[in-house]
Amino acid sequence: MKNLLLSLSIILFALNAHAQPLGTVSGASVDKNTQMGLVDVELMFTSTDTLYALTDENGRFSVQMPVGRYNLET
Repeated sequence: MKNLLLSLSIILFALNAHAQPLGTVSGASVDKNTQMGLVDVELMFTSTDTLYALTDENGRFSVQMPVGRYNLET
């Protein structure tokens, strides 16, 4: 029983050590001339992984991703 508990503790510690901190990127996509929000714009954040976000009916978006550097493409 002690060995099982020790093994589970080590596995949980190892999984936690590999977890990356998350950050939230949020904003709005607006028309340059009218300043109205753009609906259903797909945003692509590229790095080693690619993450996507879609603007809502007001042009706003929010996406959680691992902390790091990304390029933003629309």
